[in-house]
Amino acid sequence: MVTSLNEDNESVTVEWIENGDTKGKEIDLESIFSLNPDLVPDEEIEPSPETPPPPASSAKVNKIVKNRRTVASIKNDPPS
Repeated sequence: MVTSLNEDNESVTVEWIENGDTKGKEIDLESIFSLNPDLVPDEEIEPSPETPPPPASSAKVNKIVKNRRTVASIKNDPPS
């Protein structure tokens, strides 16, 4: 799970549970985008002067694009 977005060094902090222990890691966005090119933004959006400042960093975590999952149904034909 992504726990924070670090804009100053363009990275995210992630945490997960492994064998009952909480573990964490900081990953730079460049690595994430190179491994997941479908997550790369089309273009970097610069805030305009009329745009109000973004909310606190804890709210920014929700702006990260989540992985999409495609589910395909399997057609089972009855035996002849």
